[in-house]
Amino acid sequence: MLTKIGRKKFLEKYPDFPTASEQRNIFHFPEVYAGYVLYVEHKSDIGLGNNLAKATQSLVETLCCKELNFLGDTKTPWVYQDNEYKPITQGIIYFKENKLDGHFIGGINVPSTRVSEFIKHLYWLVRGNSIVNYVHFSNPEFTFIGSVCQYGNLHFHTLNKKIDLAFNENIAQCGFHISENGECGGGRIKGRKYAYKPYI
Repeated sequence: MLTKIGRKKFLEKYPDFPTASEQRNIFHFPEVYAGYVLYVEHKSDIGLGNNLAKATQSLVETLCCKELNFLGDTKTPWVYQDNEYKPITQGIIYFKENKLDGHFIGGINVPSTRVSEFIKHLYWLVRGNSIVNYVHFSNPEFTFIGSVCQYGNLHFHTLNKKIDLAFNENIAQCGFHISENGECGGGRIKGRKYAYKPYI
């Protein structure tokens, strides 16, 4: 079961969680120990979403996370715009079924058993610009921060040496590869809608 958390309550518990307010020129990201761009092998956009979801699930299990907490960086609602591209439409339906649409701007608690399905739909909504926030996630202990970008990569930041060692010792068996040059991606994305992001 996915659990909604009010934005104020979420940030009171995790005051160092990444947030942004471009109108006020305020951006916050905690000090990190190390940062990585992770990618998965794939032969299609569908395969990319599926493999990303499976690898993230494996990483969560390897790091012994019982749950993840997700939050968009601004007060823009989670589902910002519709999209007719089928995989993205399915993601929007998933969010609506879990009551994560409308004006909801808070956090989402995802149990480890549902990380794979959540990441798959999150990937498509981010990829298609139906979610315009930068969505970050972390474990309850707040020892790392992750985010999925529109190119299907996982941006992963460790916040201390202990979690960084655990990450590096186990990442190879999770299905991820570390981008050696830190590059993320580029080019046109099929199904992506472009829209003004109303920062608040």
